[in-house]
This record gives sequence, C-alpha cells and structure tokens, in this order.
Amino acid sequence: MTQTKLSELQSPMGGEDCLNQNTALAPAQAPQSTTNANCRSGWKADEKRALAAVTFPLIEMQKQYGRIMDPRLVMQGWEIKFAGRYAIEQLLYALNKYTDKRSDFPAPADLIAILEPEEPKVTVAEYVAAQKWQENNGYPRYSNAYDTVKRYEAQQREARQTVESIRKDVLQLAAASVKRINQIEDQSHEFTD
Repeated sequence: MTQTKLSELQSPMGGEDCLNQNTALAPAQAPQSTTNANCRSGWKADEKRALAAVTFPLIEMQKQYGRIMDPRLVMQGWEIKFAGRYAIEQLLYALNKYTDKRSDFPAPADLIAILEPEEPKVTVAEYVAAQKWQENNGYPRYSNAYDTVKRYEAQQREARQTVESIRKDVLQLAAASVKRINQIEDQSHEFTD
C-alpha cells in the first residue's frame, strides 16, 4: 500500500505547501480540512484533500499495468493540468464516471474527454446520403438532410483550420528553436575566438 503524507503535496505553481504539515492520509482515510491563506495555486487545501481522498485509493485499486504510481506526482500533474480549468467537483465527477466503466487509472485526457465530450461527427456516408436526399427532393432548406450537409461542411472547415493552426504553431516553435540554436552557436564562437 502506498502511504503518502498530504504535506508532501507541494504546489507545482510555485506556491508554498498548501496542506497541513501534520496530516497523513492513508489510502482509505478521509482528509481533514485546513486551509492555508498563502496557497497560490488554483485549488484550496481542503479541495486538494477531497481530491486526494479519492485519488489515493484509486491508485491502489485501479490497474496500473506494471507502473508504480506516486500519488504526489499524480496530484501535482492534475493541478498543473486542471487547476483554473475545472473545479474539484468536476474532476471527482469525471473520476467517478471513468472508474465505473474502466479498470485502469485515468490520464488527464481521459478526464477531459468526460468533461468536454465532443459532438458526434457527421460521417462521409451520412453526408453522401443527405446530399442524395437533397438532390431527390429539390434541395429544401428546412430539412434534416440540409442540416447534415451544413454540419459536415462546417466540420470539414474546422478540421482544416485546426490543421493549419497546428502547422503554424509548429513552424513558430521550430523558428524559435533555430533562433536559440544560432544564439548559442554565436555565444560559443565568441568564447573560442
């Protein structure tokens, strides 16, 4: 069994420890509530304890497939990924939903998929069928087929924009990397000259 003190959970956002130094949490124990006014992260100490009270037992219960998970790192990772984006209650809801159907421990992407479900995509087959229906029925504007065609076209536009946005971001990162490499090379030439 993993035994981790809540006081070992440091704020990854650079704040001081937001948890009571004397509180130890065994996997099945409920957390005690104490708040620290100096906590700079997005979550209060009692919220972290509530999440830890669920997380620590789940780390022991869910399959880890040979991995040994450190509850402190899980909590720090979740704070980095989720603080300011989701309330603790939302994460507890997502953890509950995930562990109802899955036996492994969830990754952040698994919880995000529960909290931000994607709208069902219109398939190519649905699009083609809607176009044929439109063609056979005089292209009425107020029909499910019309809506299906428009949703598919919007979905395709969005996909192209997403690809272009990612491509642009990657090119900017590459340019910044090349610039840093050139600066380092220039500095190293200064030292050798």
